[in-house]
Amino acid sequence: MHLHHIIPREVDPKSKATIPLCPTHHALIFVEESKHGQHSIKTSESLIIRQIFDATSGKCILYEDMNGTEIYHLV
Repeated sequence: MHLHHIIPREVDPKSKATIPLCPTHHALIFVEESKHGQHSIKTSESLIIRQIFDATSGKCILYEDMNGTEIYHLV
């Protein structure tokens, strides 16, 4: 598991809040505000985190893919 900073360090170096993601999903995260680093790379497979919800067993992440499809994932 990787820890993804909810606000990536390249956007806010003081960011502390993280969520666990598998390496595959972590590599696909695209952050529109990021100007450099891993999360600034936009591909056809990229995912954008739209919301993070508390769930009974952890967190639920709402992603949007590049086609506008919403994907829910429990972590």
